[in-house]
Amino acid sequence: MGHAAVITAYKDAPQLIRLQTGLRSLGFKIFVHIDRKANFSAEEMARISSLSDVVRSAYRVGWGDYAHLKAIILLLRDAIAAGGWQHVHIVSGQDHPIAPLERFDELGDRCHLSLIAYDAMAQHVRDRYELYHFPLKFRSRRPVRAINRAIHRLQQLTGYRRKRIGSFSAIYKGVIWNSLTYEACRAMLDDPRHDEFVKALRSVEIPEEFYIQTLLMNSPHSDKVSVGNLRYTDWSFKNGSNPAYLDESDYDRITLSGHLFARKIDSALSCKLLKLLSEQQYGAETLASGATDGT
Repeated sequence: MGHAAVITAYKDAPQLIRLQTGLRSLGFKIFVHIDRKANFSAEEMARISSLSDVVRSAYRVGWGDYAHLKAIILLLRDAIAAGGWQHVHIVSGQDHPIAPLERFDELGDRCHLSLIAYDAMAQHVRDRYELYHFPLKFRSRRPVRAINRAIHRLQQLTGYRRKRIGSFSAIYKGVIWNSLTYEACRAMLDDPRHDEFVKALRSVEIPEEFYIQTLLMNSPHSDKVSVGNLRYTDWSFKNGSNPAYLDESDYDRITLSGHLFARKIDSALSCKLLKLLSEQQYGAETLASGATDGT
């Protein structure tokens, strides 16, 4: 059947290499975007390139930034052009596969999405697209943040709220980390409304969270969507992060979850967990070799 991974990464090259090594052992095609701010060594980049079908470094990416969405779209187009896969899995460089190939192949003709419909969104989530926002990368500048607050306040006082993004009025959201069929991904990218929609997302807060969900749920592939993105994530604060960086204490929950990937993984904080996962899923020698080659 075949699988592909679209990976965006900005740090922790050893973990990215472990991820790639694990995916290669499963026969994946691999498409990677490295943040232009990343400080990877020449040796690390050579190893990443050797494990990839395509490596890009087109954008400087901030958290929830429009540039992150653009990087993912770029990689999805690369994956569609390459072909030879049934499902594409969008992951970060700090994810890790936790299932055997047979589990991936069981996806059949289904897309698996993190998905929330408009009626189920809290108002502060609706504000992310109903109120116009400057692109996130500019909001770290104090004067622009003040202007943004003033614009939001004016919209709230006047009662003005955006009811559509591009030509879509039925809005859906979720995290960007999802698994799509080749047919659904190609239809999404070829949708004649796609480019207008992506352009409109520039003024949405965390635009990536509305991209896949809105396009697919407004497409003929909506009946092929299963709710749940098959990523094990701990949404508590632990190990200095929310979502939590996972460690060996999460091992039992991860292995019993039935999911495809675990996130977030850090090469230092998660080293004992990685050893346990390596031994169970792929054999200690395979992934340990990948980690050694990348350090």
